Amino acid sequence: WSVTGVQTCALPIYDTMDWDRVIGRFPVRLRGGIYLVQVPLVLEETVIKLTDRIEGLPHEIRDTFTLEEFKTIGNEIVGPTFSCQSLYTLNADDVFLKQTARELVRRALFDIENATHSLVRTGDVQGTIFHAHAAAEKFLKAALSGLGSKTSFKSLSHNIPKAFAELTKAHSGYEWLRQPVEE
Repeated sequence: WSVTGVQTCALPIYDTMDWDRVIGRFPVRLRGGIYLVQVPLVLEETVIKLTDRIEGLPHEIRDTFTLEEFKTIGNEIVGPTFSCQSLYTLNADDVFLKQTARELVRRALFDIENATHSLVRTGDVQGTIFHAHAAAEKFLKAALSGLGSKTSFKSLSHNIPKAFAELTKAHSGYEWLRQPVEE
């Protein structure tokens, strides 16, 4: 089973890092196990075999992968894939961000990566929640920073609803995030 993807963006410059061209990894449940699905950077229309992008997938599952499993996993990763590509583009084009926002986004992306690895590698749900919460907090603060808010980030602490309230007070266009913040 294959998917076709189109992604155009500028490539970031990496100093000494050997990059695997994967812009994100998302956990999925498959036959009682948790696996990471890689989202590769795609610069042109290309066919990608989904089972080649599932890390650590045993051959017996790979060889018997069904259309129903493909549809289920595909539906699970479409939204996060588009979000990851958007975040990646934001990261690649970070020259438009102020230094504080750029650093917050960079740290938030590390938190997301740590959340997925924590869940898959150790099964630590609490650690995963901790890292996901930290990422959300940093993204909200990055948005505040980008708006030029004078709010002290220390005064917001780790309180996502409080950071969101400050953000929507600074710009009502972020109101669409209310439901995810409340959840």
